[in-house]
Amino acid sequence: MMDPASDDDAPASLPAEELRQPLRLSLLLWLLGLPGVVGMAWQVGQRLPSGHLPGWALPVMGSVQSLLLLAAAVFFGAWLSPRVGLGAPMLGSLVQRRGRPVTALQQMWLPGVAGGVMGAAWMVTLAQLTPDALAPGDPVQALPLWIKLLYSGVAEELLVRWGMMSVLLFALWRMLQPRGGAPRSGLVWTVIALAALLGAASNLPAAMALMGGLSPELLAYVLLNHTVFGLLAGYIYWRHGLGAAIVAHTLALALSHGLT
Repeated sequence: MMDPASDDDAPASLPAEELRQPLRLSLLLWLLGLPGVVGMAWQVGQRLPSGHLPGWALPVMGSVQSLLLLAAAVFFGAWLSPRVGLGAPMLGSLVQRRGRPVTALQQMWLPGVAGGVMGAAWMVTLAQLTPDALAPGDPVQALPLWIKLLYSGVAEELLVRWGMMSVLLFALWRMLQPRGGAPRSGLVWTVIALAALLGAASNLPAAMALMGGLSPELLAYVLLNHTVFGLLAGYIYWRHGLGAAIVAHTLALALSHGLT
């Protein structure tokens, strides 16, 4: 976990180059999340009743809306995450042209792989303990593998961990720790849990679209599955950075594919 930036680092006092760095990182992350967001919007949009609209209209509108949301998430994440000790060490080193990206990659690799194995074990175990009629209702499990990896593995981490978790932690840190300092562990865990639950809830509209409805059993399955994994991903993001969280999520989905 990096040291939070001082409150004295006001935007007006920063050199122009430092002001541009969050924008560069935001653009890089937006491009990284673009394929998954568009693919997911297309999958969901094709399953919604279009009425008198052409078949491509809903997927296109969904893609535009999702890309705007992704843009907001990556920008606020890039701007706020360093202030509360969060970050993306490998991608940040590429954008800032400082440090060694290879070193950052080596540091994130082990926690990412370990998190992926644990996440896959959780997904497979839950699926084995769940009636067969419910498991396919998880919107992630109903998707092709490439969309699983690009949307849930990459874009969801950008939206939920990088965007939502960073914003929530910054807001609560400013309210509850007005004197500054590193966010307390209890505060971080509270935000990890909130982001995990909200991220799980964000999968419910897709579940309804892909499965044609949402039963109480399916609601419980989706929330439990994604909330528990969200706790793991949030911890990895906090301690090891965004890259490690993305590695963990994509690996968990790849290892559990066909077994859930």
